[in-house]
Amino acid sequence: MDDNEYDSLGATEKGPNEKVPLIQHGTSRYKPRCPITVEPVMFLYFLGTVATAPLATQYLHAKVADDLHFDPVQYHSNQSEDISICLLNASDPVVKMEQLVQEISSGWLQKFSLATMIPAIIVTTFYGSYSDKGGRKFCILLPCVGSFIKNVCNIIVVTFKLDIFWLVITCVIEGMFGYYATILIGGMSYIADITTEKQRAFRILVLEVMLWLGSAISQVIIGYWVKADPTFLGPTVFITVLYGVSALYTFFLITETVEKDPEARFFTLDNVKAMLLMYARAPNGEDPSRVWKIRTLCFTMLFGTMSLVATSTVDVLYELNFPFCWTSTKIGWYTAAVSVATQVAGLLTLPLFKRCKMPEPVIMMIGTMSALLWKGMVAFANHDWEMYVAGGLGVLGILLVPVLRAVMSEQVSAHEQGTLFASIASIDCACSLLGGVLFSTVYEYTVMYYRGAVYLTMVGMYTIALIAILYYFIRSSRERKQNMVKKSCFSVHNHDDMCVQVTAFPEPKET
Repeated sequence: MDDNEYDSLGATEKGPNEKVPLIQHGTSRYKPRCPITVEPVMFLYFLGTVATAPLATQYLHAKVADDLHFDPVQYHSNQSEDISICLLNASDPVVKMEQLVQEISSGWLQKFSLATMIPAIIVTTFYGSYSDKGGRKFCILLPCVGSFIKNVCNIIVVTFKLDIFWLVITCVIEGMFGYYATILIGGMSYIADITTEKQRAFRILVLEVMLWLGSAISQVIIGYWVKADPTFLGPTVFITVLYGVSALYTFFLITETVEKDPEARFFTLDNVKAMLLMYARAPNGEDPSRVWKIRTLCFTMLFGTMSLVATSTVDVLYELNFPFCWTSTKIGWYTAAVSVATQVAGLLTLPLFKRCKMPEPVIMMIGTMSALLWKGMVAFANHDWEMYVAGGLGVLGILLVPVLRAVMSEQVSAHEQGTLFASIASIDCACSLLGGVLFSTVYEYTVMYYRGAVYLTMVGMYTIALIAILYYFIRSSRERKQNMVKKSCFSVHNHDDMCVQVTAFPEPKET
């Protein structure tokens, strides 16, 4: 990379081979030649990743049913129509067999989540901090390669109809390469490097839209493809190609934004220590209040994102089940419709809210309330139209995550962005792991009695997140007002009596 590409970047010498960038607020670390940077690779990667969830769920459902010698097609009188067990009485043995298939499938989905997320959480703690010194491309490329290897193995499993257990092994392989959490570290840190604080929330939203757009397209494609190719081989090959293209794009077309430190080490406890210290204390010269802010936002993310990243497989089972009994095609169109509506709503409303000077915590609360209403209505839905209305209520839920990430990014310095997003990615992994196990378990044990219980669990989590955001908003607003009083007090000369009220509220220095 040319030296002149690093604009707004100064350096002070600390040693013979060490430089520390001095990046002022309101400036970016690096200006790329092309405004389109990591968005295409994020789109391609998540197009494949999101497509994998319903594909794996439907393959697992079909595989378990085949192992149990259960074929619902033979019980349907009209072969020209989509197959639906909803035409049968709830007490029919076929319906009960379908419930058994769902229970077993849900159990395997738990194993898939554990096999992927446990290794991903471990390696993610190293990847993020390393990217601050070793470069961002590493964190973007590695998950693409890992997912490519996994899906090559999946092709073998599907082709030779191997035991389901082999899919658990492929999940472990993908997790060891960091999975989607690591590519989020690279992508989000890259965006933080090339944007100012004012630009960051919208650019992160654009990145989120790439994820949702990939979700919408993949759901429609997979829905039709599974119906046309019940062997599942074609869609698996397609996903493998997507990962291969994303890896090639990253390797050849993404320009590095970080000057690599030759002394940077990957497997070192210093990387983990840096991430933990971020939540323990502020560095010298930084605002001490950032510690409680990061902790509160971290807590919010834990409960606010769990229902977003860990429900796709449960959603598919829920929609396949009575009383909806949707086909793979219908599931695809529903997911695509909700995704497109969500993207449009997010791209239109966030700039509008920012233009109206709406505080970022308020935007997060709006997003949380929208998602809460969505899951709450799904819990009680019995008709198709109710599912679509629920999706409409949740279109502003997309605002929560990008704004939350942007606010967290604003709390730390430029050379801590990778470490911060590593912690965020670890939270995402933990949410996916805990949420996947929790929601699959709740659904497994309640589907026979009350199928909507799992969505009421999600409503409870969004409620906790909403309370945490409200706490953050009230406390940060109070501190901001007190700091303004303190600042105005010191601007008045020779009026010590005006400073009495400030001494009663000792607050950290404003950044």
